Amino acid sequence: MNKSIRILSVLAGVQLVLVALVWFGRSDGGANVPLRLVEFAPASAAKLTLANDTQSVELTKDAAGWQVQANGQVHSADATQVNNMVNNLAELQVQWPVATTSDSAERFEVSAKKFQRRVELQDDSGAQLALLYTGTSPGLGKVHARSDAADEVYTVDLANHQLPMTLDDWLDKALLALPKDLEEITVQVGAEDTKKTWQLRNDLAQGWLLDNAKADQAAVLSYLGQLQNLRVIGLAEMGAIVSQDSEPFVEVGSLRWQSKQAAGVLVLHASIGQEAEFLLSTDDKTSKYRVTTRVGEGFLPDKEDLKGKLPNEEPPA
Repeated sequence: MNKSIRILSVLAGVQLVLVALVWFGRSDGGANVPLRLVEFAPASAAKLTLANDTQSVELTKDAAGWQVQANGQVHSADATQVNNMVNNLAELQVQWPVATTSDSAERFEVSAKKFQRRVELQDDSGAQLALLYTGTSPGLGKVHARSDAADEVYTVDLANHQLPMTLDDWLDKALLALPKDLEEITVQVGAEDTKKTWQLRNDLAQGWLLDNAKADQAAVLSYLGQLQNLRVIGLAEMGAIVSQDSEPFVEVGSLRWQSKQAAGVLVLHASIGQEAEFLLSTDDKTSKYRVTTRVGEGFLPDKEDLKGKLPNEEPPA
């Protein structure tokens, strides 16, 4: 009996030692590198595909930067947002699994058949870098996750809302912002038969000129700042633009710009109804973007607001 007790005591001691070795090997304070949910080099990622049970979003990187594709549309993505997410996925640390069976994967919604998010990363050759699933949440800012390469389910510092499923969520909201080195702007307001046109031109000697006359420099710089910091809300739904019964939005003017390196045109559309709504598009008008009322109302200012004072002119009383 005593011999059996001694043997059991020795075995228990060995188990404690093994547990301690595993614990310290996995903890941040140990000498070993912390374990990661998936292992890949963020710089190698050229494609990020997110899917839930009803839709998917595809983010791809090319020479122009990151692009977002959904519902057959492709637009510029917010590169900082995408890069941050790729880095976050590469840095997800894990310690003790909360489950290790296929039944548990189903229960935590991280199986190949049942998941809340399926996240796949590929390099520029199409080779898979990582595949993981996220599911239920055990708490704020936490989610259950599993790598496709293993059965273990872990709790990681991530939330499903950080992996959004709409194009607008990944869209580069500054994709219509004008460059800083503007040299010329031509504004057209009104329909073709009643249009009014005026021009701003940057003269190296005199500063900004309004139709070749000295402009109010502070007012012009304030206006240009609005254009250079322009942000869109998201893509306009085509159903809200074109209707069988009416045309809720009409073109109210355009802005043609020229910088040292590029040129372009932005077109403003306004709603006909009582609620003021505005859309912006480039000159091909293939895509229209929603903007705030503040942006829409300030996009095509009155020429008089940018005029410089004549010599000896008194300000209005």
